[in-house]
Amino acid sequence: MLADIAGTKVDRQLISDWCAWLATSASPKTVRLRRYQLASLSVTGPLADQTEDTLVAYLGARGRSPNTRKSMQAAFRSFYGWAHRTGRVDVDPTVGLRPVRASPGVPKPLPDDAYQQAYGRADRQTRAMLALGYHAGLRLSEIAQVHGDDVRGDRLVVHGKGAKDRVVPINASLAPHLKEFTGWLFPSPARPGEHVSPDYVDARVKAVLPQGHSTHSLRHGFATRVYAATKDIMVVRQLLGHVSVSTTMVYVASDDDAALAAVRAVA
Repeated sequence: MLADIAGTKVDRQLISDWCAWLATSASPKTVRLRRYQLASLSVTGPLADQTEDTLVAYLGARGRSPNTRKSMQAAFRSFYGWAHRTGRVDVDPTVGLRPVRASPGVPKPLPDDAYQQAYGRADRQTRAMLALGYHAGLRLSEIAQVHGDDVRGDRLVVHGKGAKDRVVPINASLAPHLKEFTGWLFPSPARPGEHVSPDYVDARVKAVLPQGHSTHSLRHGFATRVYAATKDIMVVRQLLGHVSVSTTMVYVASDDDAALAAVRAVA
C-alpha cells in the first residue's frame, strides 16, 4: 500500500507516530484515511520540507473536488499542528492556508422498502446491526460496541465520538434485538473478549443493502423519519449525537409534500 512505501524512512516514522496520536480520538477508518493522505503528500517531497506554496499547489491540483481538498487540508493541519507542537518540524506550513469552501452534503436516507429488502436477506446478527442504524441512528463504531450493560430498560446508552455518551430510546422495532444478552452484542470472532470493529459491521451491512445504498444511509433514514414525525431538528440533533445543528441538517431529507402544503397555505 502507498501508506507503507511512500516517502522516506523519516516520513514513514513521522506518519506512524502521528497516526498513533490521532488514534486516541479518531476512528480507525479516519486514521487510515489520514495516513493515506499524508503518505500521498510525502511522495511529492519530504514532509519537513513542505511549504505553504507547495501545499497550495498540491491541494489545488486539477481534478480534486472541494470536498476532497477540504478533507486533505484537515489532515495537513492536524499533522503539521501536531508535528510543530512536538518539535518534529520547525514551521507549520498550514497556518496561512485559506479555508476550503466545500459544498454541503446531501441527505441520502435509506428508503423503507430498501431497508425491508436488506432485513429480509440478513442473518440474525446483521439484522440487529441494521436495526441499530435504522431505528436508533447509531454510527458503525457505536453499533460495534453495544454491550449488555448499555441497555437500561427502554433506553440504550450509546458511546459516541469523543467519548461522549448519549441515551437513545429503544422503540418496538429495535427492542427484540436487545433482549436477554450479556457482554458484547457483537463479540469479535478474532479477538476473544473484545467487540467487532466498525469495518466488520460495515462489511456485514453492506453485503445485504441494495446496490447504491451505503451503510451511513441507515443513519440518514433514522434522522429523516424522526424529523418527519417531530418537526424538531434539536431532537434529531440530540438523538444523533451531533454538536452542531448544521451537521444534523445534512442528514434530514426534505419532505416535498410538506413543502407543497406550506406554499399552498400562504397562497
